[in-house]
Formats: sequence, structure tokens, C-alpha cells
Amino acid sequence: MSFYLNFDIPKSIQKINFSDEILFLGSCFSDEISSIAKLHGFNVTANPFGTLFHPLAIARAISDALDEKVNFDLVQNNDVYFDYSCSGKIYGMSLRDIQEKVLEMRNQLKHCIENARFLFITFGTSFAYHLNESNEIVGNCHKQPAQKFTKKLTEAQEIHTVWQQVIERIKQLNPELKISFTISPVRHIKDGLFENNVSKSNLFVAVNKITAKSEINYFPSFELLNDVLRDHRFFKADLIHPNEQAVEFVWQRFQETFMDSETILIAKKVREIKIAKKHRLQFPESESAEKFHAQLLERKENLDKTVKGICW
Repeated sequence: MSFYLNFDIPKSIQKINFSDEILFLGSCFSDEISSIAKLHGFNVTANPFGTLFHPLAIARAISDALDEKVNFDLVQNNDVYFDYSCSGKIYGMSLRDIQEKVLEMRNQLKHCIENARFLFITFGTSFAYHLNESNEIVGNCHKQPAQKFTKKLTEAQEIHTVWQQVIERIKQLNPELKISFTISPVRHIKDGLFENNVSKSNLFVAVNKITAKSEINYFPSFELLNDVLRDHRFFKADLIHPNEQAVEFVWQRFQETFMDSETILIAKKVREIKIAKKHRLQFPESESAEKFHAQLLERKENLDKTVKGICW
């Protein structure tokens, strides 16, 4: 008798190498996976505009970058300035400061899209907050009064239509870019459990339509956490966000999907060296400490001779 639900994930034909640029965009789950990818030595950029959860907010950030947009949607909170299209990660202490940072973010994002070989996009929710004065979907409300916004559920067809256009533009800029979508396993319980399920269902329908094109992938991070692990011991204390064990489990399946066995083995060695370098030695001036660091350096140099492009 099996007590473990499992399923096969189709292997990607295109495999990730250390020389590839990888771009992660979207909800906080993309931050989790990108962080662990960096730990394994991969060339990763994650959410230049900060963490965004809504598909159309992510699409807007991409479109603004590709358009080289120089307009802003600014808001002030006390003495700090923000842009409604970005998360709170992008802020400034003056109008000029925030404008320069938003432009820098857009330039970085366009550069990444032009040069990346893999793009992973994670949708978090289909509930959108529309700024009443413009009806624009904001990436973050930046702690503004609730009456400034109207909360609406975005239908799957609208998400699909917008992303079809965005993907076409991305492909015009970088035809070789391999695009994969995933849906965040994090439940937005503040919306309500039933409402969260409705929200996620719109994302599933939209992504199903988007990935109907054979060149677009779907990676089942939601299913791995909620259908395979299925246990609250794989969540943090809030019972919403995946814990370290769960992220590691999804990362293993991610590697099996997008990497060959040799790359996985080397990535493991890179991780071991990085973790060892952070180890605090009891006697850092001792001969044993010096020998320890020399051995790490030798291991690193040997890997660099074997594989080009490892990010240390």
C-alpha cells in the first residue's frame, strides 16, 4: 500500500547550464527557488521590481520595461516614495530618487529578457487591486487607504489574452528564450479559503491556455506541495508558506526537470563549498583553519577548470 501520491513531470528538452542566465519573476515562491538556485552557483536574476503576485501586474512591469517607459505612477507614504507598479522593494527618499530606481529596474529587466535563456514566471493570485483614479492594477498598495482601491477577481480569459501579447513581445526580443509558468502553492487565506480556491482556479485555467502552445512549459510547484507532500509539517508556523524542507523537495524536482545528471552533481558540489565557506571556525588563525580554507579553494578551482560560468 502506498501512502505517497506521486506523478511524473515531463522533462524539459532544453537543459539549464551554469553559463545560462536565468530570470525568475512573480510571487514569493519565485524568490524561494531563485535563492536556492543562486546557492547552487547558477546565474540568476529574480524580481528586479520586487515580488508581484498578480499576473497582470507582472505583465505590466514587463511591458513597461520593454517599452522603455519613462512615466511613473508614484505615491508618497510619509517621507518615502513608491511606484504602484513595483513592490515596496523599490523605494526612494525623493521624487528623483524613486524615478531613477524605477528606470534602473526597467533597464535591468529588459536586459535580462534580452539575454536570459530561461524565464520562470510564478502567478500568486487572480485578485487584483485597482487604483480607483485610473483603474490600473497596482503591484502593491503601499499601505495607502483601502478606499483608494477596488478589489476585483480577474477572469482567466483576460489573463490569457494579456499574456499572449506579452509572450509575443518577449519572443520578438529573444526568440530562444525558454518560458515556463508555475502557480504559487501559497494560499492567500486573507481572501478566504473558498475565495482563494476560486482565485487559484482562474490562474490554472489561464496557465492551461497559455501553455497550450508546445514551446511554453508548466512546472507543477503547486501540485508538488499540496498534492504530493499534503502535510502541514512542510509549512512554516503560519501554515501557509512552505518551509525549508518543502522548498528543497520542489528544488529537487525542478533540477530533475530542467537539468541533466552532471549539472545536478556539480551544483551539489558548489553548494557544499558555499556552505563550508560560511562555517565559523573556532580558531580561525590556526594551521587547521588555514588548511581548511586551502582545501576549499582547491575544490573551487578544480570545479572552475571543469565548468565555465559558475557564480560564486
